[in-house]
Amino acid sequence: MAEMTIRVNRQEIRVAEKVLYAWQILELAGLDPDEYELFAVSGQDSTRLERGAPVNIEDGMRCNTILKSVLFG
Repeated sequence: MAEMTIRVNRQEIRVAEKVLYAWQILELAGLDPDEYELFAVSGQDSTRLERGAPVNIEDGMRCNTILKSVLFG
């Protein structure tokens, strides 16, 4: 199975799985899924990924995180 690279914040992570859960991506990035939210980035848009939602992994995909305790809006 070919490895793919995903970027979480500025960290590159190599994965072989085609589907991961959002919490798994956070853990691979060394972040606590209970403390962080994960967002998929596409151009200028970002979409929040639910902790237990399956994420189809694409080579080169980008994600950002934010602390759950940060209020925004």
